[in-house]
Amino acid sequence: ILHWCSDHRRHHKKLDTKDDPYSIKEGFLHAHIGWVVKKNEKKYSGVSDLEKKSSVSFQKKYYWSMSLFLSFILPVLIGLLYNRPFGGLLWGGILRVTLVHHFTFFINSLCHYLGSREYDPSTSARDSWVMAFLTFGEGYHNYHHKFQWDYRNGIRWYNFDPSKWIIKFLSLIKMTYGLRKVPEYLIIQAKIDTINKKIKHFSENIKFKGT
Repeated sequence: ILHWCSDHRRHHKKLDTKDDPYSIKEGFLHAHIGWVVKKNEKKYSGVSDLEKKSSVSFQKKYYWSMSLFLSFILPVLIGLLYNRPFGGLLWGGILRVTLVHHFTFFINSLCHYLGSREYDPSTSARDSWVMAFLTFGEGYHNYHHKFQWDYRNGIRWYNFDPSKWIIKFLSLIKMTYGLRKVPEYLIIQAKIDTINKKIKHFSENIKFKGT
């Protein structure tokens, strides 16, 4: 949690710069998985608020033991119930972990490469309903970068965003709290600003070609 949040917060603050840990400007492969392979700096920063939480401290202390047990040992044990321990390891362990990681990495790569920029055309972040489907709502990435403090990613009722639904449900039983939503007028304003920027860019291109 601490390492991921540290990288993610730095990604938002330094988006598309050399200080962005998984900047798409350094290439698709770098943004997808290259930054993980090349990374040798294990320090984290900007997460002092999270270090105070007992659940986060617990996860940090037992990270490797929990990861290995849930990712590989548990699938083997479940497979044993059906006399297929290797099948449990292969399908419930190796394949599942591989797919989950790559779908997560696609947020850093594909969602900064393909899709729409309805809320902020000046960044590389893009919205993709395909990636939203594969990542439980995280694919609405342009909105997320524009309004990162909104607990939602897909803001419309028809947007596939299970993460949003789970967070909202947990708020009903007081397990999450202080949920923040962007006012509708700010969303409309962002869309209008985007349209104006596109019109300005299009007009400038016409003038340039006409000279």
